[in-house]
Amino acid sequence: GKFMMGSAAGKVDEMPMHEVEFEHSFYISKNEITNAEYCEFLNENEVGADATVNGDQWINLEDPTCQLSHDGSKFVVKAGADQLPVVCVTWFGAQAFCEESGGNLPTESEWEFAALHQGGMKKANGLGIFDMSGNVAEWCHDWYSDKAYEGAPEKDPQGPKSGSKKVVRGGAYNQAPVTITGRDAQQPTTASPYIGFRVVNKI
Repeated sequence: GKFMMGSAAGKVDEMPMHEVEFEHSFYISKNEITNAEYCEFLNENEVGADATVNGDQWINLEDPTCQLSHDGSKFVVKAGADQLPVVCVTWFGAQAFCEESGGNLPTESEWEFAALHQGGMKKANGLGIFDMSGNVAEWCHDWYSDKAYEGAPEKDPQGPKSGSKKVVRGGAYNQAPVTITGRDAQQPTTASPYIGFRVVNKI
């Protein structure tokens, strides 16, 4: 389908509004990936106790807000945190999870398209998807540029080919309310207590 991406009244990096057309359908996670799901992923892939693979840290276990730990033999979820969204995951750790499940992190355009169907607080939106605004912000696949929308391709935009930061969307519980079109960015090595992710599978 097609939709109008961006905002005519938002920040400079949300402009200009432009038409985006998808040449594919896609599934997106109904919920943000949970601690239980990410813990299982780490254990199934026999990731080392420092949660680092090929020099890339996947999750920062030393952050006190991280709800995973390593007991000397395997990763475990702290009591009562199984269904909370996993946080302190870097872009590399999020993308690795997505690839393992046969998918990817959502592009900015996929994320915004899925988020645009608004719903009530703490309820699913019009597509049955939860927490795309608030709870935790979410990693996207794209490199960030404040001029990404200028001359962006109409069909299946993938964002800039390179950059220093990755796009983060949705806003987190510690922030003032953000709009669906609002954009943020963090270095891919960032492991924040306010950033999680979901998976996209193209059809």
